[in-house]
Amino acid sequence: MGNNICTISKKEYPENKMILGANIMFAIRETVQKEHPEFTLDSWIEKSILHEYRRKYLESLVSDELC
Repeated sequence: MGNNICTISKKEYPENKMILGANIMFAIRETVQKEHPEFTLDSWIEKSILHEYRRKYLESLVSDELC
């Protein structure tokens, strides 16, 4: 297993701690791309960073429901 560079943090992580952009749900990928337009289907993101963007996405869904 090799290492990859996280597009968001610009740090190197082991491949087992990374997710490829193509494997991320479209709506969550869009959430990442709002802050990081350079994030593509071929980009890598570290799992804990991805969890933060999932949280942001879920918070936006809840916020939209309450409004």
